[in-house]
Amino acid sequence: MRRVTLFLSFCCFFSLLSQKNTAQVGINLGYQINQTDGWRAGESLNSVMDNGYKIGIDYWFRLKNKRIEFTPELSYAFYESTPSPNIFDFKVEFFSFQFNTNIYLLDLLNDCNCPTFSKQNDFFQKGFFVRIAPGVTVPRFTNNNEEGMRKNQFGNFEPMLGMGAGLDIGLSDLVTITPLFTANYILDAKWKGTQTLRINEGSTDIWQFTPTIRLGLRFDNY
Repeated sequence: MRRVTLFLSFCCFFSLLSQKNTAQVGINLGYQINQTDGWRAGESLNSVMDNGYKIGIDYWFRLKNKRIEFTPELSYAFYESTPSPNIFDFKVEFFSFQFNTNIYLLDLLNDCNCPTFSKQNDFFQKGFFVRIAPGVTVPRFTNNNEEGMRKNQFGNFEPMLGMGAGLDIGLSDLVTITPLFTANYILDAKWKGTQTLRINEGSTDIWQFTPTIRLGLRFDNY
């Protein structure tokens, strides 16, 4: 139910942004692969946090004379644990903000209004970009203890740095599809484990690798 509520909230925010005639907004979905070397169950060699899914919304704007574009993004990601004898069932969620900066290296000095369907010549040159994405995230941990009681615990606000690359593919003047791959690095994320959770207390660096598809809508063309 919480996920449905959060998704509907994202949709409402997305809808409000699109009311402006100049609004240029996007929604993205991705599969997130996690590496969390520090959060392990006892002496297990496996991380307790499995891979999961991410949804994000963003708002687009750009520099006037160079192909450097910005898509500040709010995102939500969740991961379920795999039941095992070592740990009890639990869930980890991340609520994040990132200031995505897309740099079109092959078309940096061009001042075109692209990529759009009407300007799709040399689409790789116009559509390829690299991304730098500083931001912040806060995790929330939910677990079932031995008595079956659910416990929620928010972590600290953690700085994160993202990087990646993508390719804009203009389907029309209104719609752009962007496949991209990003990697986020979260330094020293803290989780105070409990004895009932059987998770080592402490902190860990987190790498998140995410293949993503973004749907962009450019209402300024209408």
